[in-house]
Amino acid sequence: MQNLLEWATSSKSLSDLEKEQINLNQLVSKNLDFLNSLTKFKAIEIVFEEGTINPINGNAKLLETVLRNLVSNALKFTPKGGKITIATLNYNKKVRLSIKDTGQGISEEKLRNLFVFEKNESTVGTEGEGGSGFGLVLCNEFVKKNQGSLRVKSQLNFGTEVIVEFPSASTA
Repeated sequence: MQNLLEWATSSKSLSDLEKEQINLNQLVSKNLDFLNSLTKFKAIEIVFEEGTINPINGNAKLLETVLRNLVSNALKFTPKGGKITIATLNYNKKVRLSIKDTGQGISEEKLRNLFVFEKNESTVGTEGEGGSGFGLVLCNEFVKKNQGSLRVKSQLNFGTEVIVEFPSASTA
């Protein structure tokens, strides 16, 4: 529900979107305690591989929502005792944020429709967790509003990796 509210608020006008210089490492670090608190029920380990990265220009509130939602998705689809790796690095004049899990993965058919609002539907997590099916669609919109791109690599039974890239502030 919070994601929907933020999306509705941010969709009013792109010109209202306040941007600032952001260090993704600091944004992830600031949220690690919260993210780790979500892992206790399933005993999932979160590892942060902090790379040396350039700053980006964006809206910190939207990017924090993206980070929390992507990690929540990884938690939902990773079985007890699994692992989630959050990594940052500079890559081809961009700054990359990767969230990779050891979860159940996504079928090819579902991958094709992940960002199609009308065709996306909720999938039950490994412990019966529910959802709206809109989280990834919203994340994609928030990333685009910050001049970034989001893609998903996945294989059934081998986990999923979500890769988010933004132009480096030094090259933007």
